Amino acid sequence: MSVAVAPLVRPGAAPTPTSLAISSEPRWQNRAALPTARSRLAAATYENQIYAIAGETAAGVTGLTQRYDPLADTWSALADKPVAVADVGAAVLGGLIYVPGGRLASGEVTATVEVYDPGADTWDARASLPVALSGYALASFEGRLYLFGGWNGADFVASVYEYDPAADEWLERTRMPTARGFAAASASGGKIYVIGGTDGKGPQHATEAYVPSRDSQVANPWETLTPAPASHSVLGAATIADTLYVVGREDQAGGFSAWEFRPERNQWQPLELAAGFAPEWMSVVALQTHIYVLGGLQADGQGGQLVAYQALYTNLIPVVTGGEGEQ
Repeated sequence: MSVAVAPLVRPGAAPTPTSLAISSEPRWQNRAALPTARSRLAAATYENQIYAIAGETAAGVTGLTQRYDPLADTWSALADKPVAVADVGAAVLGGLIYVPGGRLASGEVTATVEVYDPGADTWDARASLPVALSGYALASFEGRLYLFGGWNGADFVASVYEYDPAADEWLERTRMPTARGFAAASASGGKIYVIGGTDGKGPQHATEAYVPSRDSQVANPWETLTPAPASHSVLGAATIADTLYVVGREDQAGGFSAWEFRPERNQWQPLELAAGFAPEWMSVVALQTHIYVLGGLQADGQGGQLVAYQALYTNLIPVVTGGEGEQ
């Protein structure tokens, strides 16, 4: 008898009668902790590795850059980011990891954009943002970067900027319907979804979709969708198989909250929770079948935890190949 691998299946989906799940382990699992506990960091995935960049430690704002290998469950140190920042995001374009803007150790906001080359373990500069920003939402989509909202040092804004790597320039696009910072952004099915955040007065529940191909003078590129069911001033999101996974610490309840958003249904549903885990100012990335939550602030201070959620699993389907008369 041989075994065939069936398509990936979301937790909770009904398997076929002949399928055998390959794992019954808890879907939330602790992995090797960050070597340096920190919050307000950027994170990105590239070639099956996770990169944790910059952020804030107990000693202050840092440029630390470290790489996590999920197979070995180990961390390694890399070249520090030249400009130490916090309240930043990271995204991959053309094999490079872009980290725009951020909050400096002085508390000021910067427009500096720095780029990390994983192959050479080096940092370089790119065209600065049109304005200094931190606490923005960032996503890569079809060879471009899109930066949404954020904090300009005085206000939360609704601005949208698109980065063209070939021209090394930032272009202003149609503003968001809702001004906010510390939102989450993730792409799925030709759209970029911007979720949650804060306008400085309170948490935002807004879920809005941006369609880059419709951003012109004659078309509105924004769609308003079902609001997020929980209030998060700070949260993270990542996409696996066109489904968005959103995690954060609820403003009112104070506990950890995890949700799945199905764009094709415009529908939210809660996910199983990670016991005793309630970070804020963390970073969230997707890698293969897992969502990873890195660092953040816990009730007892800076958190170095790395926690993985198995969003999808693989079914094994027995296939009978033996039998009388088999050649």
